[in-house]
Amino acid sequence: MVCYSRGPNVPSSWELVGSLKVGWRFNPVTHSLRPERAFSPDFDNLSADARWFYFHLEGHHPGLVALWTDRSEDMQDVRWKLFTAAVSPRLSSEQFRQLPSHLVVPAVSLFYLQNECLPPVAAMWEVDAIIAQAVLLSMYDAPTLSNIRTPTIDTRAVRLATLFQRATRIVFMLVATCGYPVPKLQIMPWQYFDGKLFHLTYLKAKSGAGHGELCNHQVVLLEQFQQVRRAVFG
Repeated sequence: MVCYSRGPNVPSSWELVGSLKVGWRFNPVTHSLRPERAFSPDFDNLSADARWFYFHLEGHHPGLVALWTDRSEDMQDVRWKLFTAAVSPRLSSEQFRQLPSHLVVPAVSLFYLQNECLPPVAAMWEVDAIIAQAVLLSMYDAPTLSNIRTPTIDTRAVRLATLFQRATRIVFMLVATCGYPVPKLQIMPWQYFDGKLFHLTYLKAKSGAGHGELCNHQVVLLEQFQQVRRAVFG
């Protein structure tokens, strides 16, 4: 399956970082370099995609040093706007900020895979399986997860899990680049994905299980499931 972006291509973090002009001053006491002035884009050396990115975020990019060091609430708003805009211009930062922190990365990843790729990567029931295992994971400890047994191995589930994890790794790096609008601990993969739990949930969804059954009929989990689902599908 080939994934084609629907919108303008967002430049890589390396291109954005490499295109920024900054002066550095050496500190002889700490033997370290620190920025002498704020980051600013060198538009002459930016690609067309990078210029599009900066144009649409005008007024929202304070520079990497500020993103990584300023912990004020105003800067947190900027981090979220930058993070969501880098994923898709159609993604609402307010909607995703309302999600439980550990579900932001899987939700954003699924949004991109389903809304910014042609064709969408997964069927709707497959997305349900990914979301369900993400919300279920908080109910399991390590020994319980290690004892999970699946009756059969579905090769489609394995491929889908691989694609999903690739997407989450990219989103993870984007969160880090934006100065962690979501706490670092909450974006770790063990917070929202376990292979065996996903496989078991995938088989349930494939057999026609409803949302309640996928969430083990837990009201709180079902509410989280529906919240993530609304964020992904709109």
